[in-house]
Amino acid sequence: MTSAVETRTPEAGRGPAAAAVRTWLGDVLRPRLCVITGAPAAGKSRLAAWIAAEDLRTDRAVHGMFSARGMDLHAATWALAEQLSMPGADPETLTAFVSLDRRPATVVIGELDESGVRCDGAAAHDIITRLLNPLLQLQHVRLLVEGRPEVVNAFDAPAEVVHLDDPARTDRAAFTAWVHQTAASRGVTDPAVIAAADALYPNAGLAELALVGGGPDPVAGWFRRVPQEAWPALQALASAYSPLDHPTWRRWTTALVGDPGRADQSLAAAAPLVTRIVDRYTLHCRPLRDAVLKSRTPELDAQVDNAIGYTLYDSLPKTPGGAPDWANTPPYAERHILRHAAASGVAERMLADVGCAVHADPVSVTIAVNSAADKAPDGLVRAWRTAGRALIASEDAVERAAILRAGALHVDDAELARRLEAWSAAAPWQVQWCGTRPAAPDGDPWPGPVTALTVGAGEHAGALVAASVDGTLRLLSPADGAPVGRIACRTSEPRGLVALSDGTVVHVDQHGAIGRTKAARAQSRADAIVSLLNAEPGGNTGPDFDALVAALASQASSPPTALGADHGVHVVAAGDRSGGLRCWTLDATPLHAEQTKPHDGPVTAVACLRGDNGAVLVVSGGADGTVRLWNPADDALDEPAARRDVPVNAVAAAMLPSGPAVAIGWADGDIWFWDLVSGRELTLRLGFPANALAMDDRGVLFVGSGHGVTAVRVDVDRLPPPPDQPTDEESAPPGLAR
Repeated sequence: MTSAVETRTPEAGRGPAAAAVRTWLGDVLRPRLCVITGAPAAGKSRLAAWIAAEDLRTDRAVHGMFSARGMDLHAATWALAEQLSMPGADPETLTAFVSLDRRPATVVIGELDESGVRCDGAAAHDIITRLLNPLLQLQHVRLLVEGRPEVVNAFDAPAEVVHLDDPARTDRAAFTAWVHQTAASRGVTDPAVIAAADALYPNAGLAELALVGGGPDPVAGWFRRVPQEAWPALQALASAYSPLDHPTWRRWTTALVGDPGRADQSLAAAAPLVTRIVDRYTLHCRPLRDAVLKSRTPELDAQVDNAIGYTLYDSLPKTPGGAPDWANTPPYAERHILRHAAASGVAERMLADVGCAVHADPVSVTIAVNSAADKAPDGLVRAWRTAGRALIASEDAVERAAILRAGALHVDDAELARRLEAWSAAAPWQVQWCGTRPAAPDGDPWPGPVTALTVGAGEHAGALVAASVDGTLRLLSPADGAPVGRIACRTSEPRGLVALSDGTVVHVDQHGAIGRTKAARAQSRADAIVSLLNAEPGGNTGPDFDALVAALASQASSPPTALGADHGVHVVAAGDRSGGLRCWTLDATPLHAEQTKPHDGPVTAVACLRGDNGAVLVVSGGADGTVRLWNPADDALDEPAARRDVPVNAVAAAMLPSGPAVAIGWADGDIWFWDLVSGRELTLRLGFPANALAMDDRGVLFVGSGHGVTAVRVDVDRLPPPPDQPTDEESAPPGLAR
């Protein structure tokens, strides 16, 4: 019996083309690149979209998909990184991360021939040569792309080509049946018109155009039918990047002719020649839009761009003070106003208004920022590129404002950050400070990329201990990140810091070796440099801590990979390469480890919580993408608390005034905050992955990354309550509720 999945075919007789793509998807021995190409209106995007929809329905082999329409290299890189759940600030970084992750990755990329600020394919060459060609050098990456032949010719790799102009890729009888069905649905009964459409086999788009009276050459036939008075309205519609509502179409046409009455006449004459989709209007297919645009002289093209750009800006709603009311921008302007501004060469003026940068479509902002180049505000450009990976993934303007403000602080642009405060005020999280590289050479010392974080204990209680890639441990003020101490450490890239109450810091290196370093608070920065650089590890610090360090280093068969402790260091836990966890309660005599094995593969991060009654919760994350909550007095939970197809980089836990809370940092840059009592959750993104997390009892989350340390305050009260989730203390793990 033939299954329903096997009998589904795309419209317009494209079954053979779809079958070819399906075969490619299912055969990893074929070339790693498959290209769907053909003339304009051949149905490339339609077929690629159908294949993507079929994959979602049948759970086939595609791991990511996105449209490159309107994107440049930066936007395409960030979109692909989002699809693959990987970091990717630039093509080289993304390629490096993909090369390290050997899992098969098949990605569908549509509309390469509509990339660029004008959606004309201008960015395709950069996207292919700098991003896609390097990825195709990796044996586990396969790409299915679509675009016109002149665009996809930039690929270096061998390709399996599905050329839709080839009649063999289209079922002739099915195409004819589709033409007749389409004609009937549109009320077309003239046999000559239907025959002319059928004669355009295998181009479905041109066949559809022929059904509205285009004849054997539908584009030329369409032009012959255009009365002179319709041209202004058609020029306006051809300048749109998506279908227009009638009031906007009328405003644009009026701007071109200078008189509302003439504009109405032009609209009436043009209406029978265009396609209406509910209450919006568009040209029938891309060949028509291209033909109208090519009919312009360069002078006319510039005049139309300027007139439409000005009209679009002038039509924006205004605040009482007369400034654009970006929060209430109509959908078309929100998506495309910066494209029109870039086309007319004034994007940098609009980008000077941070409200526009926050509320406009982030892909459009990205391409406007890059097209404006050195004319755009420098701080905005640097901040946008720092946080761009998170910005284009966000669908909320307030969240984008918070992300962009974080980016401004990371590039040391205090003025831009100040201007963004009002726009981000309603966000449930705010960056308090960034210990990032200072703009001035004589600025505060920068800790450099951070590999591990913890909250200090003993004489350093409340301070933040940050480990740099060079092994140096720094004591930072949690209030503003100012350095208050410096500790020489002989371990490169320390991980899993545990600050003990005797002033020592225990850590593990990348090879699983346990180290212990003596900390001492410096009275000044000069003292930190002079006296603490040469500090030696501490001497005898008591049998409990000595026994703990010995126990941590005792399991040579599976070396530790992560360390963590509760605030106050009553409990210490270690994860190892095999996925196992060990937990010690330091006030127990004799020192004894509870053990479990909750992860498949290395444990990458550990944190601990201790309730008022002594109950303990160990939070662990693994390379297997799971987060586990373990009560050492009981077995590990049957199901992970969280699971993604992304490794966990870091976890943190703290007892907040509202109760216990956990933070999880994933390798792709997502940071999840979870209030265990209320069940309220938050996903925050800074645009780069966290290497380490720490949280204090005020609800401030410290993020260690390649940019240094970032302090983020999470407002639990602003998080929406989960549906059907208990909000009383019974929802917290036993013994941990306040």
